[in-house]
Amino acid sequence: MSAIFAKRLPNLVPFTLAILAGLLIGGMVLLGLPLKWMAAIVLVMGVVIIMAIVHDVEPVLLFGLAFIIPLHIGTGLPPIISRFDHIGQWMSFDIQLVDILALLLLICRLVRLADHQTEIHFYPLITIPAIAWLLAGALSALSAREMDLVWIQMGETAKLFLLYIVVANSIRTKTDIKWLVWALLLGLLFQGVLGTYQGIFGRPLGLSFLGEPSQLYFGRSLGTVGHPNSYAAYMATTLPIAFAVLFLNVRWFYKALIGIILCFGALGLLFSLSRSGWLGFVVASIAIIVFAIYRRRQNFHINFGMAGSLIFLLLLLALVQRELIIDRLTSSQASASAYSRVTMAQGAIAMIQDYPVIGVGANNYSLYMPKYDPFDFKRENQIVIVHNVYLLTAAETGLIGLAAFLWFLASLFIQSMRVTNRAADDIVWLAGVGVFSAFAALSVHGLVEYDMLANVIVFRSFWLFAAIMAGLSENLKRERSDLSQVESGGLHA
Repeated sequence: MSAIFAKRLPNLVPFTLAILAGLLIGGMVLLGLPLKWMAAIVLVMGVVIIMAIVHDVEPVLLFGLAFIIPLHIGTGLPPIISRFDHIGQWMSFDIQLVDILALLLLICRLVRLADHQTEIHFYPLITIPAIAWLLAGALSALSAREMDLVWIQMGETAKLFLLYIVVANSIRTKTDIKWLVWALLLGLLFQGVLGTYQGIFGRPLGLSFLGEPSQLYFGRSLGTVGHPNSYAAYMATTLPIAFAVLFLNVRWFYKALIGIILCFGALGLLFSLSRSGWLGFVVASIAIIVFAIYRRRQNFHINFGMAGSLIFLLLLLALVQRELIIDRLTSSQASASAYSRVTMAQGAIAMIQDYPVIGVGANNYSLYMPKYDPFDFKRENQIVIVHNVYLLTAAETGLIGLAAFLWFLASLFIQSMRVTNRAADDIVWLAGVGVFSAFAALSVHGLVEYDMLANVIVFRSFWLFAAIMAGLSENLKRERSDLSQVESGGLHA
């Protein structure tokens, strides 16, 4: 009798937690707690319940981390170490829920390491260029006008580098990859629905406790990311993952769900009115189609038929908003925006010529820009940073920093191509081609925007995709090693 009860007891845990969660939410409503704290408590309870159901902490933490990346749930540290008067990219340190989940993952890794259940991987082909980039940023402090601004940016970057190491080491099996993919897809759906609502009704939904701004930026959709161009960068990097699912051999139910996610995501991206975001998604989609043709995915003709039908549907949605799109591409405001990018680029090039080796210092660009911008472009009394990731990197960290950054980016592309070409099953191929297309979209977007390095959400996404790629490459290496051992054993037998 006691054995039967003990066997059934674990099954009662999720239901008990669910009841307690309901009571807790009811108590919060009666007590009138702020909505932000209510949402945070509900999220924590949800994570606890899911962990109790699956009996494994790390996949749930990975899921939660990937899902909440585009959400602002956290707080800044005291103004003692902040520079709220700074007009550059990084203004202060902050602590987000993403950081807490990464810390919990680190603790799980350390516990497993102490129990000899795992080992820490370094991923040298990706990590060494990443460290070189970090060192170039630190070296730029030698010429910086404001040292504290350098350390703010380098501190945030180091924190995301740690997230990269932790997440990459937490990807142990294909199940972990599935959790990450589903988290990214559901996060895309949420942001797509939110962006579609903002674009249609021209106002925010009222989710300020998740980071949604109190008003839109000239009526453009921005989700919870903070700026339309940054929102477009996030959407352009996650949409291709959903698009790649259409080339997998999965049930029709899942493909229908992916179709819904793609439609809402594409509408959100459309209403962002970000031309660079549109172009990035197109480039990423072309990359996926090329990989699918090269590998001849299962049910090749059926999958391409479904992809073609969805593309046709998205084109119809674009035609409905053709006036909006045409105006965004041909209006005088669009011409002025393009012209301003050219003049800002000229100023950045002049700055690079004066500080070619180690740059003006990470996060110090805006302090030097008034000297180099002949038209003194400003927005809301703030100097506009050059809208080009590569020029910004070269200006702040010199040609040394640019070379390290391009080395890092090239290593990510090379590894993602290797994983995609050698993937033996659908989930690894999906993750590999999704990461490759995400980097392709970010690289294109970075030609006319600087969100990859200046918007914390897009920057987090960049490091998350780098971690996924490192984890995938290690898993692929492990599978090849296991296969060679089996073949070797068979030969000796």
